[in-house]
Amino acid sequence: MKSGGHIIEPNLHFRRHDSLLYIEEIGERAVVFTLNNLRNFARTYLEIHGDEFFYIEYERGYRLGLLRFNDTFSHIKDPIDRLKRILEFSEGTGAWHVVEWDFDPKAKKGYAIIKNSYWAEVLKPFDRPVCHNIAGYLAAIIGRAYGVELEAEETECEAKGDKRCYFVIHVI
Repeated sequence: MKSGGHIIEPNLHFRRHDSLLYIEEIGERAVVFTLNNLRNFARTYLEIHGDEFFYIEYERGYRLGLLRFNDTFSHIKDPIDRLKRILEFSEGTGAWHVVEWDFDPKAKKGYAIIKNSYWAEVLKPFDRPVCHNIAGYLAAIIGRAYGVELEAEETECEAKGDKRCYFVIHVI
């Protein structure tokens, strides 16, 4: 499914209460992080944990995807509509731009093309793909929508100079 440049209303609605910021649509507290803050965070954890950091990030993304699918957007009953809304929401937060995605439930495989990945921007330049958290997130939300256990692997990444982040998604 191709994105027409934007797949969500242009503005998320926030409200403040006692110095706290909430995203009205999902009723969750929000905290604004700049990419410089995230860059410092990521580089610190990468120094401490080495490559284990990327496994942790995949798991973090997977768990966040489950949370979004099972809780945050559970009011949307059709699983494919819920999946689309979750992707729209993620794009609307500024995390990335979904250029295109597809999943064939018969073949149990698919792909996603992402541009402007915040995580690639945080860690670039890097010698290999770095968007493990997005891979985990995609595996969780697409897998839940189609009722299968999936994993995703990033094969192209903006952090290493590719023009896009490309994820291969398949059954475990």
